[in-house]
Amino acid sequence: NSSVDLFNGNIEIASNIAVNDQGNWIHTISPLGLGTHSISALSTDIAGNLSSKIINNIKPSRKAS
Repeated sequence: NSSVDLFNGNIEIASNIAVNDQGNWIHTISPLGLGTHSISALSTDIAGNLSSKIINNIKPSRKAS
């Protein structure tokens, strides 16, 4: 099956997240510190082909409790 790796900038924060047959995946990351974070996902299919990174900028407005 396909899998997804997550990055915060250049730092890998999760790896080998399973992707279901419909192409969906879910993962909860650890709380982020204050400031802007560039979260990207890199997908690898069963043949080893890599997808383009999908980048989302996230800026938490308060510290997680």
